[in-house]
Amino acid sequence: CYIDEHSPLYGSRPFGFIHDEILAEIPESVAHEAGPEMARIMREAMRRWVPDVEIAAEAALMRRLSKAAGDPKYIDGKLVPYEDWQIWNKEHRSA
Repeated sequence: CYIDEHSPLYGSRPFGFIHDEILAEIPESVAHEAGPEMARIMREAMRRWVPDVEIAAEAALMRRLSKAAGDPKYIDGKLVPYEDWQIWNKEHRSA
């Protein structure tokens, strides 16, 4: 997060490690790339400890922590914050 300026995680600030989740503040301009990168690193690190177990990790974006966010949200294949997806979903559902 702090060393590689070319990483999508550069500038991110992890602040919470809760059971199987890592909470981080990530610049919104790169969050759609940083989230999947963080999930990839989590899977890779876990495989070192339990190589015989299938590991899954996904990133979800939100501006405020909310369990209502549920699964990761995508618009046109791009990971987006839950709040943006709610607006987009409401607009497209009524169209």
